[in-house]
Amino acid sequence: MQLEDLHTHSTMSDGRLTPQQLAEAARDRGIRVGLTDHCLYYGMRTDEEFATYMETARNLGLYLGLEHDIGRPCAFPGFITRELDYLIGSVHHFIVGYEQVLFSPYFKARLHGLPYEYPQALGDPRELLERTADIIAQSLATSPVDILGHVTVLPPAHVLGLEAAFSRDWCARVVKAAVANDVAIEISGHWHSPHREFLEIASEEGATFAVGSDSHSAHGLFDLRYPAEMIAGLGIPDGRIFVPLSKAPRVRR
Repeated sequence: MQLEDLHTHSTMSDGRLTPQQLAEAARDRGIRVGLTDHCLYYGMRTDEEFATYMETARNLGLYLGLEHDIGRPCAFPGFITRELDYLIGSVHHFIVGYEQVLFSPYFKARLHGLPYEYPQALGDPRELLERTADIIAQSLATSPVDILGHVTVLPPAHVLGLEAAFSRDWCARVVKAAVANDVAIEISGHWHSPHREFLEIASEEGATFAVGSDSHSAHGLFDLRYPAEMIAGLGIPDGRIFVPLSKAPRVRR
């Protein structure tokens, strides 16, 4: 099957391309794309902004998605929960006491190969990973998430190693939470995440998978080579690749 890019960002949140430019690029490539801008805590916040976003995506023939920040309340206006094709949930921050520690500096450093200092406020990286697994499991059980985004792109990987950070038990725990709640696991072309062992465990557990570039600009847009390689290498059948509208999204329930 032809893979579709279900994770892209536009100027309606923190991307550099307009939705129109994304749609034109998708038509040139001959694929359909999902618009999944950030919302609520940055990106769209008001009913008017949501309405404009929805109308824009539909008029351009884009799948209508959003990216939600796991670990925060997931309270969308009713009119959008009825229309959304799918919702991506990703970890972008951590709360320590009353302090919010954003992961965006880590994302930027990892993407561009820049120096990064693991914040002392986050404490022991392995303890942080365990607490993150708790948050993910709780969110997938209680929030209307359809896709778990870039699950292993977390600051502890900077300290412990991109693959060594994630024990087999940690991977299995997150995978089982996704499978139990019918949430697809994203294979990210942008981040080359998750790593092969995580995906092997997910495949063995019968998980479904989604594919996205998580592109914020023309660079990396529609780069699905890593997901394609993992899907072929693990023998993941077409029936376990998430396709919007192939089932009623959890967000509509």
